[in-house]
This record gives sequence, structure tokens and C-alpha cells, in this order.
Amino acid sequence: MTRTTSIADYFVALSDDNIAETVRGLLARAFSSPTVRRVIAETLPELEGSIGVLRKCGFTLIDGGSEPGVIRFELDRAAYAMRA
Repeated sequence: MTRTTSIADYFVALSDDNIAETVRGLLARAFSSPTVRRVIAETLPELEGSIGVLRKCGFTLIDGGSEPGVIRFELDRAAYAMRA
């Protein structure tokens, strides 16, 4: 089962460091479940701040987005474990 969560509205008032901290907390929560193998995040290529936060949290760019013009990032369990 794939679960999609949008938290963009929450991030509007936060700095990049606060956003990264929040993303790390969400990742810890996600990977605390043994059924989660990877976390996928999508953004737009012009949102440099979002891309920076994703990279800071260990995500890597992968092929394909859910729709044209969207870029997709991934963080798998092994990569997360190496960073934690």
C-alpha cells in the first residue's frame, strides 16, 4: 500500500533548517515501521529550497515524477540507516 501525505502548507512559515528538522522527524517515524522500504518525495524543479532540503535529508533524484514537470526523489531504508 502506498500512502501519500502532503504537508506543504505546514512548511510555508518555516525556515529551511526547521523544514529539514521536520522532514527528519517524519523520516524517523516512517522508517520506524518495518514495512516501509523507501520514502518518495516530489517537487518542482524551480523550487530550489525544497530540492535543497530533500538533498540535505539524504534524498537522491530518481527518474519519473507523478506528472509532467514534477521531479521525484527517493530515500531508501539502507541510505537512511547510514545517515541515522
